[in-house]
Parts: sequence; C-alpha cells; structure tokens
Amino acid sequence: MISASRCLLRALQLRCIACGARPVLLSWFRESPNCPRCGFRLDRAESGYWLGSYNVNLCATLLLLTVGIVVAIWLEWPAPDWSAITVGACAAAVLVPLVIFPWTKTLYLALDVIFRPPTEEDFVAPAEPALNRNAR
Repeated sequence: MISASRCLLRALQLRCIACGARPVLLSWFRESPNCPRCGFRLDRAESGYWLGSYNVNLCATLLLLTVGIVVAIWLEWPAPDWSAITVGACAAAVLVPLVIFPWTKTLYLALDVIFRPPTEEDFVAPAEPALNRNAR
C-alpha cells in the first residue's frame, strides 16, 4: 500500500505512482502504456480512463483562471483594465490546460490509486518505453 502523500508527490514529479521510476511520459501529450520498471498500467486498462484526467485538468484550469482574474482585479483596483483582463483570461484559458496536461494525467492516476489500490491485474511485464511508442 502506497501512502497518499507519496502518490501525490510522485505524480507531481511525473514519476510512476507505484515505484517512482521515470520516464512514464513518451512526449508532452502521450504517456507510456505501462511503467518501464514495474509494469504498472498507467491507464488501469479501462476504456474512457482519460476522462478522469480531463476533469482534473478542467478543474485545475478553472481554479487557476479564477485566481488569476481575482488577483488581476485586486492589483488594478479601483480601475481595472477589463479589456486586458479579458484578453489575458482568454489566453490563459487556452494555454494553461496545455501546460499542466502531464501533471493532471499523473495526478488523476495518483488519486485513483489512493482510492483504488493496485491489484495484480494492474501490472504487466515491463516494456521499454521506446517500444511502446508505436503501440495503441
């Protein structure tokens, strides 16, 4: 059983949630199907698993966007430049999800592992990440 804090720390470091190995990402937008060291399945072998990381990304983006808008209004008070805030918020709404994408994938996996600890079915024979590049 992995502690919740260790899971979350590994997720923020973009490491395997089960063993802490790297690399689990093949590129910015693509993860390896399984950990190269321990074989932990990074999608937990379920269809639609990516919807969880999508929701984490959406929530994190909305939170960061809201905080950014509130801070911008607070810094410019009593006469905020609404045009600049609107343009900045629109740019952030496009860029932030792209920037935080890898972390939201691993963070969702960590949250899933905290609530549903891994079983033997979640592990497969470790494979070389370069070999998994063409998989799927």
